[in-house]
Amino acid sequence: MRVFVYQAFVQAGGTHMAYHVGGILQQRFGLEVMAVGTPPATGMFRYPVDMPVIDEETMVATASADDLLICNPSFSDRMFGLRLPCRKLSYVQGVRTFRVLDVFFDRYVFVSKFARRFVNQHYGIDGPVIPAFIDTATFCPGTAAPVNRRRPVCAVLERKHEPLVFERLCRTYERLHDGEQIPVEMVPVLPQGELAERLRQCRVFLSLDAMEGFGLPMLEAMACGCAAVGWDSGGCGEYARFGRNALLARYGDDATLARLLRTVLVEDSVAERLSASGMETGAGFGQDRFTAAWERELAFFLSQL
Repeated sequence: MRVFVYQAFVQAGGTHMAYHVGGILQQRFGLEVMAVGTPPATGMFRYPVDMPVIDEETMVATASADDLLICNPSFSDRMFGLRLPCRKLSYVQGVRTFRVLDVFFDRYVFVSKFARRFVNQHYGIDGPVIPAFIDTATFCPGTAAPVNRRRPVCAVLERKHEPLVFERLCRTYERLHDGEQIPVEMVPVLPQGELAERLRQCRVFLSLDAMEGFGLPMLEAMACGCAAVGWDSGGCGEYARFGRNALLARYGDDATLARLLRTVLVEDSVAERLSASGMETGAGFGQDRFTAAWERELAFFLSQL
């Protein structure tokens, strides 16, 4: 059996998780694993498991019934479920990265209960939940500067915010707080080590993604000791608990989010509580947990072939 991991080296959280599923199949099950698509490049992630890279045309031309494809639903437009004769496993990590889900895979695994509910409601498909992991060696420092010694700013990921929605939130914040502006630091795409260093300097992480299958950035920021505030994106419910390790508002409720944000910016006790609990939460989502869950899932899946 050969294993194809489609677009394993694309610089996105979902494809990176699929890469690691391929790594488990190679290292723990001894299978031949190939990445399909773009080769690895310097960017956000490290790739400790070597995988040869082939192009999509080669996979399509050579895939047989004995092979296995690992693919995210964001590539549903490729319709591999109908085009390829091999077995196919989908790790569903996003719920708005596809227009119509490719429903012709053999197995679906979900990154969160939210993603499973979404797909089940719209397509009638079910399956197990295996949450994503964060690089705890990078994002969990063990100790972190207290929030009152951090820069009093809100870290916002440039790639994860909608400018018009953010401008509206800023106007609401100013109106509610006597013209005061949100102290924002826009964070560009960075290698994970540099991202962690930047997050550890900031008091607050402001999550402005309206809908996530899981939401790795918020969890990474929590692990770095940021007080997490933002929209309730759905998938973050896998780890975020209101008032304990995060403060969340319904998407579009600018007034509530503005008040929650003001609270963590001015009240050290609230920010410290969120920071401490967030670091504890982040430490619980390491790679060992991910690997153990996927080993069980893959052992079951392969036994059915």
